[in-house]
Amino acid sequence: MGPVESNPDRYAGAWRLLIWAPLLVLAVASRFVLPSNWPGLIAVWGWAPLVVGVAAVWAVVGFLGVREWRHHTDRLESIPIRIHVDGSRGKTGTCRLIGAALRANGLRVVVKTTGKMPVLIDAAGKETVLERPPTPTANLREQKEIVRLARDQHAQAIVIECMAVDPELRRISQETLIRATLAVVTNIRRDHLEVIGPDLGTGARTLSDVIPRNGTVITAEQRLLPTLRDEAEKRHATMIAV
Repeated sequence: MGPVESNPDRYAGAWRLLIWAPLLVLAVASRFVLPSNWPGLIAVWGWAPLVVGVAAVWAVVGFLGVREWRHHTDRLESIPIRIHVDGSRGKTGTCRLIGAALRANGLRVVVKTTGKMPVLIDAAGKETVLERPPTPTANLREQKEIVRLARDQHAQAIVIECMAVDPELRRISQETLIRATLAVVTNIRRDHLEVIGPDLGTGARTLSDVIPRNGTVITAEQRLLPTLRDEAEKRHATMIAV
């Protein structure tokens, strides 16, 4: 297995340019135009050019953001089965087993695991070790690229291991990037309680953020099953305990 080439966000450079360009222009202008002269310039030009310029920049930024969100949504909707696997232990093995079962039943499936070594298993069954910068936001952006790859390979299903520990990032992963049709919560242990806790009950509710609204959740957790069932009911999701 070799490293996969990274696919940078096609709009990342444009976003940075559009955000920083006005600030750069102001910084350069402030170096050559004394602060005492700013009122005179405003008196000559008025506030309108500045306001219109800033509004135009943010209009373009907003347009690009909405367009990329729409493209990502279209990619997700082209994949009918989207499985998000979370829990304290056993996520990687569970992803692999689910992917193998779906593939054995004739489905084109893309599997992405995290674990100690992040691995992508494409629709042809080829495994590739993923190389990425060790930052949470970079890891989340990786999910979007997996969805893009799955669409390009005409996948009928994706199985993705939840990589987020932070509760807010977990919600973003589920509600924006993956929007699973089925969630799997393997079990709930005392791992990362300093982030998702402070106790197991709170941790169970935090892990429940992967449960899709009006979807299905499967779990092998027994001790905290009532908590998971309560969270599933809040989301009008079907609970299956195994």
